[in-house]
Amino acid sequence: TVVELTAQPATGWTFSGWSGDVSGEENPVQVAVDGAKTVTAIFVRLEYPLTVNTEGEGTVSERVVQTKTTDYAFETVVELTAQPATGWTFTGWSGDVSGEENPVQIAIDGGKTVTATFERMNYTLTVTVEGDGTVSQQVVQPKSTDYTFETVVELTATAGTGWSFDRWLGDASGSSTTLQVVMDGPKDVTAVFTLNPVVRDIDGNVYPTVQIGDQTWMAENLRVSRYRDGTEIELVSPGTLWENLSSGAYSFYDNDPANRTGYGSLYNWFAVQDERGICPEGWTVPTDSDWTELTNALGGAEAAGSKMKTIGTEFWSKPNADATNSSGFSALPAGGRYSGGAFRNLGQNTSFWSSTQGSEGSALYRYLSYDQPNLDRNEYFQNYGLS
Repeated sequence: TVVELTAQPATGWTFSGWSGDVSGEENPVQVAVDGAKTVTAIFVRLEYPLTVNTEGEGTVSERVVQTKTTDYAFETVVELTAQPATGWTFTGWSGDVSGEENPVQIAIDGGKTVTATFERMNYTLTVTVEGDGTVSQQVVQPKSTDYTFETVVELTATAGTGWSFDRWLGDASGSSTTLQVVMDGPKDVTAVFTLNPVVRDIDGNVYPTVQIGDQTWMAENLRVSRYRDGTEIELVSPGTLWENLSSGAYSFYDNDPANRTGYGSLYNWFAVQDERGICPEGWTVPTDSDWTELTNALGGAEAAGSKMKTIGTEFWSKPNADATNSSGFSALPAGGRYSGGAFRNLGQNTSFWSSTQGSEGSALYRYLSYDQPNLDRNEYFQNYGLS
């Protein structure tokens, strides 16, 4: 007699072959019963892959919770635990598991693909100002394009006119105007500005002051009309007269008194050097060495100018290169009076006399321009009119 045998695996099992008086994997198979026969059908459990992916930074641990038998993976229950990296948070599962439950269990009854999604944590940086000033924020080093954890933020404190930056409080400390904050959690930073003392000239004009390094500077251009002893400084308007002066004099840009209010007066060097004194009591026109000390305190000639110029283009011509006024010096582009008594460069540059003589007929000065961050040193003829 010929008997046909058909192996029928249970769910989660697969037929792998015959043994005994029949061999091979043919199914069904026929057996000629020409004597006593012993046949064994061999079944093995199906094994399914569980593919776990991650989006963002984190890991997923797997733990077998319940196996159908000791040795086989079919109907095994696996517990998945999403473990976000520092600065990341788990937001949910996708694929063959959904939702936000964590840990979550999955029954392996077929091939499975699961993705754990992690997102960066965002932290708030709160900046508070005490006094008169501003704090600019600039991202220095983001950890990635979209997320703020471990982003490095550079804060720059800029004092208002007549104020000085004093210190940082809260989640920052120190007295440098520039500070970097690593966003590894919520941050609360306070910039403290203090009001500077003021100085008054003989005319009663009041000027704010600013501390830069170990020096105290006036934070507005001088606009006095008398020497310290009360003697009038000569006000000269015509260019032909101005050019031929050899004694102290001053004027306003374009001979317009309105420019005196905003930009101060323009003085020739003879007024600067007059022994009667052009500055308020207790103050002097800076020497070339004084200007050098200021320059060094602000990081050198190539950087100092940007820290001295008022920001924006309300007064300065575009681009007002790199201006931050982080020193509080608050320089405005007052222009000057040059050869032939001509007025030039209002809105574009400003020049400040030193009390130090240069070559014959000249004196040393410092210069700021709208198109560069430098504080330049040079010399001009003593009959020119500068701030």
